[in-house]
Amino acid sequence: MERLLVEFCIRAALIVLTTAVVLRALRIKTAAAQHAVWVGMLMVMLLLPLWLVWGPKASVAVLPARDETPVAFVSDELPVPAVFVDLHATNPPAARPVWNWNAVSIGVYLAGAFVLLLRLGIGTVRAKRLTSAACVAPVTVGFLRPRIILPACSSDWPQAQLDAVLTHERAHASRRDPLFQWLALFNRAVFWFHPLAWWLERKLSALAEEACDAAVLECGHDPREYSQYLLELARAVKRAGTRVNAVAMAMPGSWLPQRVKNIIEGVRAPRLSPARMTFAALACAIPAIVFAAGTLDHVPQLLRLPLPATPAPQPPILLAQAVPPAPVKAPEAPKLEFEVASVRLAAPPDGGVGVFRSSGIPGPNNNDPGRFTARTSLMNLILMAYNIPLYRLSAPDDIYTLRLEVEAKMPVDTTREQFEMMLQNLLAERFGLKVHWTEKQLETYELVLAKGGPKFRLATPDPPPGSDDTSKKPEPAFGINWGPDGFPVPPPGNDRWMAMARGKAAMRGHNETAHEMASGFSVQLGGPVTDATGLTGKYDYTIFWSTSATSAALGTAPGTDGPDGPSLLDAIQDQLGLKIEKRKGPVQVLVVDHLEKKPTEN
Repeated sequence: MERLLVEFCIRAALIVLTTAVVLRALRIKTAAAQHAVWVGMLMVMLLLPLWLVWGPKASVAVLPARDETPVAFVSDELPVPAVFVDLHATNPPAARPVWNWNAVSIGVYLAGAFVLLLRLGIGTVRAKRLTSAACVAPVTVGFLRPRIILPACSSDWPQAQLDAVLTHERAHASRRDPLFQWLALFNRAVFWFHPLAWWLERKLSALAEEACDAAVLECGHDPREYSQYLLELARAVKRAGTRVNAVAMAMPGSWLPQRVKNIIEGVRAPRLSPARMTFAALACAIPAIVFAAGTLDHVPQLLRLPLPATPAPQPPILLAQAVPPAPVKAPEAPKLEFEVASVRLAAPPDGGVGVFRSSGIPGPNNNDPGRFTARTSLMNLILMAYNIPLYRLSAPDDIYTLRLEVEAKMPVDTTREQFEMMLQNLLAERFGLKVHWTEKQLETYELVLAKGGPKFRLATPDPPPGSDDTSKKPEPAFGINWGPDGFPVPPPGNDRWMAMARGKAAMRGHNETAHEMASGFSVQLGGPVTDATGLTGKYDYTIFWSTSATSAALGTAPGTDGPDGPSLLDAIQDQLGLKIEKRKGPVQVLVVDHLEKKPTEN
C-alpha cells in the first residue's frame, strides 16, 4: 500500500510539473485552453492508481546493471532433526509488540478521505436543494442539466448588471464547470495527502472564473462596471459568512484581485488556432503517458573483458643474438569432480509418497562428510547443483519424473560451492546437461502482516551440547507419521522439516527470521517472496496446507471436487497471521537446452 502511494505521488508530481512547463513554453495564456488542459490532468490523476495496478507498463533501461547474485536454495525436504513446538501451548513466552505501520497508514488515509468525502456529499445535497432565498450571490449547480440560481435581491439589480451576471453564469453552464469542479473536489478528497490535489482544485476554479469573465467582456459589457459588480457580490458573500459548494460568480479570496486587475487593464489572451491547441494537447499528453506507464529497469549486464597490458619497452638487441622466448602456458584450474560417483535409475516410490532424501551435502547439517548419497528426481539434482528453487528452472517435463540413486565420494573438506560445481560437472558428463541463464517476468510475492498481527511465537532455545535430549536424533529414513486429519506430523526435533504427500503438506521452522520464512514459502509458491513484515526476531512455527487447494488458488491447476484443506495462502494468513500479496517482476531463470534421458554407464 505504501509503495503504491509513494509511486502515485511521484508520478503525479512529474506529470503536473511537465504539463506546467509545456504550457509555459508554448505560451498558452487563454484561461479556457488552460482549463481544458488541467481538466485532462485531473482525469489522469484520478485514473493513475488504476493504471499503476492493472495498466500495461513500458520498461525503460536506464538504471545501472544489476549484480546478479544467485539466490540461495534451501531444501525443505532434508531430514534435519529439531524440537517440536506446540503452537497452542498455554502460557507461551510473550512476543515483542510489533507496530503494524501498514495498518496505521491505511487507517490515517481512510479517516482523512472519509471526512472530506462526507463534506463533499453534504455540500452536493445542499447544492441540489439550494433556493434563491438561501443565496447571497449567483451560482450555477447541476451536472447534466446545470441551472442558474440568482439571489432574492437580484430583482433590484439594474438591467446591465443582470445581463452581465446571466452571461457569466450561462458560460459556466455551457462549459460544464459544475461537473468539473465537483470532480476536482472528489479528487481532493480521495488524494487529500497530495498537495497537488488541493492546488489543482483551486487552479480549476480560478481558470473557470477567468474564462467566464472573458465571455462577459466579449459580449461588450463595460469592464469597470463589471468589476464593480464582482466586488459588490464578493462583499455580500463576505458579510453573509457562508459559501455554497458550487461554482459561483464571485467568491472572496486570493484570486479575485487578480481577476479584477485583468478585467480593468484589459488583458486579453489571444485566441488559439485548432492546430496550436491540438499540438499543445499532444505535448501535454505524451509526457503524461510516459510518466504513467514508464518503469525504470536495469541496463543489460555486459561481460567486461580485461584489456591486455601494454608491454614495457625493451632495449634493442641484435637479430643474431635474439633467442625466441619459451611460451608460458597458464596453469589450468583443476576440474572439480567427485573422487568416485555412481548414478543409477531408481524405481518410482511405493504408494505415491515421494520423499526426497540426501546426505553428505556440505554445510552445518552434514552428518557424513566425504560421502554424498541421494535418492531423488533428476530435477532435484539440477536444483541442488545450481542452488536455485524450482520456479527458477525451465526444463522438459520428464526430469520431474526421472528418479535416480546417486552415490559419490569427495574430500572431507569440500565446501558447498565446490560440491555444487562437482554436481554440475557430474550432470554434464553423465547426462550431457547444457544450460543457459535468461530473464523472465514471473509472479513475485510480498510477505506482510495480516490484520491482528503474527500468531507464532519467538524461538525456544536449543538444548546445550552434550545433553541427553533426543531432539537431535534424525528421524527414521523415509518415514512419515500421519495425523488424524491426514496431514503429515513433524517428528521430534527443532530444525526445519517438511513433508509433502497424498496432496497434503506440512512445514516446521525453528529459530528463523521473517526473511528465512519468506524464502521457504517461495519454493512452494513458485516465485520469489520478499519480507515486508518488519519483524526482526527469530521465531518457531508450524503450518499445514493442501497442495491441490494451493494450485487452484495460484491458478496453476484446477481445484479438486471437495476441499481437502486450506491453500498455502490461506494457511499463512489463518495459521501464522501473515499475508501474501502478489506482484510481478523480472527473475533470472535457468533454461535446460539439452539433456539425455539415461545416464552413461558408471
